[in-house]
Amino acid sequence: MNFLAHLVLSAHDPELQIGNLLGDFVKGRPPETYPEGVRQGIMLHRHIDLVTDQHAAVKHLQSLLSPRHGRYSGVVVDVLFDHYLARDWNNLLTIEYGDFAAQTYSNIKAALSIMPPHLSRRFGAMVADRWLNVYRTVPGILEVFERMQPRIRQLEYFRDFDQTIEEFDLQLSAGFSDLFPDLRQAVNEFSAKD
Repeated sequence: MNFLAHLVLSAHDPELQIGNLLGDFVKGRPPETYPEGVRQGIMLHRHIDLVTDQHAAVKHLQSLLSPRHGRYSGVVVDVLFDHYLARDWNNLLTIEYGDFAAQTYSNIKAALSIMPPHLSRRFGAMVADRWLNVYRTVPGILEVFERMQPRIRQLEYFRDFDQTIEEFDLQLSAGFSDLFPDLRQAVNEFSAKD
């Protein structure tokens, strides 16, 4: 899953949410300088990624997208799942999307001071540019992929996302619908272990 799903699966806990956001960027053991909730959020991020990567629906979608997106098919599925989460938001969550985004931006702003400078800049830009606001539409999700392009080495596999959405919309939507309840259950089980 990409940013949005990790933020949503943080049980409305600001520290857990920040850790879940930082999970891709903190390697090894979470630093003791982070508050306990942030460290738990980093571990929750890793748990969500593990469950996602092992899920049959995700593996199936990656194999479908592999001819077009090669080794980036997993990244493409993750980002597109955020689109389906945002698109189907009102059927999945009770909080309004705008309210969730505003609260998340506030949580991120409050935590920028505990982040290393490179992450503080990155997530400061997320807040300033309102990244979460674009996930709901196809043009918006294409913008997300465009922001990622400077970090991609094989650009021939990192294009034609609009065609992917059009061609595999039903499969992607069904795959997300299979995965998301399982992720919620996995998060509940993770939280119950504490």
